[in-house]
Amino acid sequence: MALVACEECGREISDKSVACVGCGAPTPAPVQAPDSVASKQSTELPAAAARAAHSEFRPFLWVSLILLSVVAVSLLWRMASSGPAARSPAEIEAKRKSEEQTNVLLAVKDCENRYAQMNSDRQYTPAELRAYAQVCEQIRSNYKAKWGVDP
Repeated sequence: MALVACEECGREISDKSVACVGCGAPTPAPVQAPDSVASKQSTELPAAAARAAHSEFRPFLWVSLILLSVVAVSLLWRMASSGPAARSPAEIEAKRKSEEQTNVLLAVKDCENRYAQMNSDRQYTPAELRAYAQVCEQIRSNYKAKWGVDP
């Protein structure tokens, strides 16, 4: 290995280096003797590896872009198809009342189930059980008064 002067900055660098360590200027390609087949192969290997990696990356990139596009289109399709349809105020009010009725009915059923559970636990006093029973009865009577049927 011999030291040569960089053509740009004049710094001494190895004759086998690719670029100057001081200024980054490329070094002139060394004249290779026909006997140095090993050195030729060593300089061609990184370039061949880079080309192989680049050619392997390109199909992966295209497949990734296609899959990403399919996912984006399917998400946009779902958003467009499941968007809120134009409803009349009467339809909205009917749906709200139906949901409210269902929620109160579920509250009545939950209250009754909880009362039965409390009664079977035998850890609550009769006063606590009566108070809970009154709450359940109040919910039932409110339901009947509002919708005209027993829950």
